[in-house]
Amino acid sequence: MAHTSGNAQEKSYEELLESLRIGAEDMLSAQIPFEPGAQMTTIEIPDPDWAA
Repeated sequence: MAHTSGNAQEKSYEELLESLRIGAEDMLSAQIPFEPGAQMTTIEIPDPDWAA
């Protein structure tokens, strides 16, 4: 099987993104145990300049 380096890099990049997506889904679906007296807080943070 012959691949050009561009295709191989693109493939590994897509595999990386898929791996990250799966990891993020796992984190979001994880059940977070709450202990008595525990508290969860959400905070708002501004988008970084590079995301604008």
